[in-house]
Amino acid sequence: MTRPADLPKLELKDRDALIPAVFTQLAVLKDRVEQLAAENAGLCAENARLRAENAALQAKLTLPPKTPGNSSVPPSRGHKASAPSTSPAKKTPHAGTHRALHPHPTSQRDCLARHCQHCGSDVSGAAQVLCEVYDRIEMPMIEPEVTRVLLCMAEPARAAHVASRQSRRRVSNRAPPSALTCAHS
Repeated sequence: MTRPADLPKLELKDRDALIPAVFTQLAVLKDRVEQLAAENAGLCAENARLRAENAALQAKLTLPPKTPGNSSVPPSRGHKASAPSTSPAKKTPHAGTHRALHPHPTSQRDCLARHCQHCGSDVSGAAQVLCEVYDRIEMPMIEPEVTRVLLCMAEPARAAHVASRQSRRRVSNRAPPSALTCAHS
């Protein structure tokens, strides 16, 4: 509600009409003040609770950290010794990671690219640079060593052996006994 410009110049009946409107406005404002007072009380209570919580957390920060020595923290969760601040120098690869090239290879083969490995265009006429060198070692084919063994026996024993051998063949279809067996009989 707005205030009239000149209250003393108003007539009495107009003033009487303004009084109930002022009282209505006053009741609305009282309700709003009570509502704001309740909201303010709630905010003050929340502020007090947050201040107490903050004080408890601040006190907790002053406590020493939990370690396996002063609490039930397992040893695996304890603080480890800090690593050196500078990173160690890169180690050189140990021996045996790469085979050294043979000093005197039997032959050498220059393998030039025919086409680009990415787009497939022909590069056989273009200048090419060396990108890798390695030794391809081929083991020669292993030839078996074949030894022929000739067993000999005395002449009189041979005649008896041949006769017994022929009789055995007739009796069974077994393979003939080896010469080694015959030499011992």
